[in-house]
Amino acid sequence: MSAVPQQASASPMPEGVTDPNYHPEPGRLGNLTQVQLHTLEKLKKELQDEGHFDEKRMDDAFLLRMVKICNTDRCVLSPCVDIWCLGGRPISVCTVSSQRGGSLIRRLPGPGDLGRKMFLFLRARKFDVVKAKEMLVAEEKWRKEFGVDDIVANFDFKEKAVVDKYYPQYYHKSDKDGRPVYIERLGQLNIKELYAATTQERQLQRLVFEYEKFLTDRLPACAKACGHPVETSCTILDLGGVSLSNFIRVKDYVFAASSIGQDRYPETMGKFYIINAPWAFTAVWSVIKGWLDEVTVNKIKILGGSYKDELLKQIPKENLPKEFGGACVCAGGCSLSDAGPWNPQ
Repeated sequence: MSAVPQQASASPMPEGVTDPNYHPEPGRLGNLTQVQLHTLEKLKKELQDEGHFDEKRMDDAFLLRMVKICNTDRCVLSPCVDIWCLGGRPISVCTVSSQRGGSLIRRLPGPGDLGRKMFLFLRARKFDVVKAKEMLVAEEKWRKEFGVDDIVANFDFKEKAVVDKYYPQYYHKSDKDGRPVYIERLGQLNIKELYAATTQERQLQRLVFEYEKFLTDRLPACAKACGHPVETSCTILDLGGVSLSNFIRVKDYVFAASSIGQDRYPETMGKFYIINAPWAFTAVWSVIKGWLDEVTVNKIKILGGSYKDELLKQIPKENLPKEFGGACVCAGGCSLSDAGPWNPQ
């Protein structure tokens, strides 16, 4: 395999890159300037000085520390680059030599963890330290109030199969850039049946659970599969059959979900396709746009019924569900398969 090209930047190529054609865009991992790196240091210092810095969740140096100490008197840690899956969670297995031959296992931080978290919030605010700090402090406060850690540890969406009939929302395989594909079929929404099976509160908890899994499970698995960092998703929002009355009834959830994605999990949207958009959607879109920042709006493509060729430019035919013009037909249905690099069959 040919060598990975060096980037004309102050930051090194991320560890583990095997794709020789990987050329990160400016402001991405492997292509950061000295000024951008300095803002990361400045943000960390200000957070520390003001008492907002959480070493476990924000510090890059945490990558070098052990979560579970080996049961030996003397350990020598060697570099670890292999990623394995243990109980559905990504971990890094590090070789340790010692007098008693112990071993060490630590969880591999995802792109939303630790120092990368500060980096993502900086990029979301165009490396403005003041704005990034405000956003990060607000996010940390929200995590405690919303109970994110408890959701990650204990949330069980037992009604998933029933909810899937009335509001399908799911991740399915990856696009040509290695991103996980997320599909949401708002046009199939049946409000009455949906809220007979679940509540808006549980829908939002599920959303947060999936965002966390996206960061800690899906992105690392996709990155390993394609050989370069994967930081964002490719979303398909299907509006086929959507009615204005249904949208109005679910708008509180849509706006709350949009706010969580934009303010709490920034820089996770890569491509966004709105398909089967009816003519009346123009009026609705003018309302939705007001809730989104300019960067987000520019990532969105609004398509009518002739969307298949556009989707296939971005998503391999074998990865796209058949109902959207692809060739994938998962046993039991694509929406419940959770098929992708994060879930090897």
